[in-house]
Amino acid sequence: MQANIYSYEDGQLIINSSIINTITKVIQEIEIPIERYSGPEIHKAIMNQLHLFGWSEKIKIDPKSNITITSMYEKIGLCVQTGNTCRIYADLMKLQVLYHRGIILAGIIILADGNIAPKLAQNMASSTRLIRELSIFNTVITLPLIIVSFN
Repeated sequence: MQANIYSYEDGQLIINSSIINTITKVIQEIEIPIERYSGPEIHKAIMNQLHLFGWSEKIKIDPKSNITITSMYEKIGLCVQTGNTCRIYADLMKLQVLYHRGIILAGIIILADGNIAPKLAQNMASSTRLIRELSIFNTVITLPLIIVSFN
């Protein structure tokens, strides 16, 4: 797979380039076919490899709740989204809460490129849509963010 990077609110200045390079390398090494319903398998493959580089298991955003993000590493929150497009907005809110509380310095979201998302599932979250719509939420989503799209 290929990986593309988009920086929002200076995400690329905050997140160490070695972290971005590791994620890019992990995605480039995945050889799962892009086909219907392979999203969960892609998610699992990405996280299996990132765990080898020290990324955590799921992280609760609050001790009073079971709401989680996918992972965290060196105060960088991570959400891997290979599901319905409505879930990406929840991911943004979870990362924003962690940023607001000073738990993370920035966030990373990994998701499919808009060209392949429809091949994986109907109404699947895509980087194309997320990047296009981020400007709508710029007064609410203020955390530095890197969006990594795979295709």
